[in-house]
Amino acid sequence: IPYDNYTSEAYFAAEFRHMWSRTWQWACHVDHLPERGDYVVYDIGPHSALIVRTADDTIKGYVNACMHRGTQLRPPDSCGFAGAFTCPFHGWTYSLDGDLVDLPDRWDFPHVTDASHRLAEVQISTFAGFVWVNFDPAAPPLTEYVGVLTEHFAEFEFEDRYIETHVRKKLPCNWKAAIEAFL
Repeated sequence: IPYDNYTSEAYFAAEFRHMWSRTWQWACHVDHLPERGDYVVYDIGPHSALIVRTADDTIKGYVNACMHRGTQLRPPDSCGFAGAFTCPFHGWTYSLDGDLVDLPDRWDFPHVTDASHRLAEVQISTFAGFVWVNFDPAAPPLTEYVGVLTEHFAEFEFEDRYIETHVRKKLPCNWKAAIEAFL
């Protein structure tokens, strides 16, 4: 494997264009979203997803950006509870279901309708107790992506497990060097 695969900024940028923007990624555990209104922000490179348990108790994902000027609705790598998502820039407010529910000075935006400016969704699915995200709207479903893993993981009952502790460490290296060090 060429050394540049670990050090090249162009190679790194290509990974975000061709891989991270199109592949299913484990974003969090369902235990991180126990109640309606609980949310987690999942960030990978330039992509940010706002994952939320909605009013009807489903889990949905949205691009973490207001549909007006693209301001992030929640800070990177954050989590918490919200009854709605209000843009900190101009105050546009979205429901947990992604609907535009409040638009200050609506008269100044005759081209905007609630339907045309609802939050852009990202694909969300659950598997083995984990929430997965895919930024590509044309990506195949997660069940197709994981294939036989559903059968291989069935005996472990991951969906019945809980999080005892969460450890996170920021490593100052290319993601591949960190992963390969532990393979």
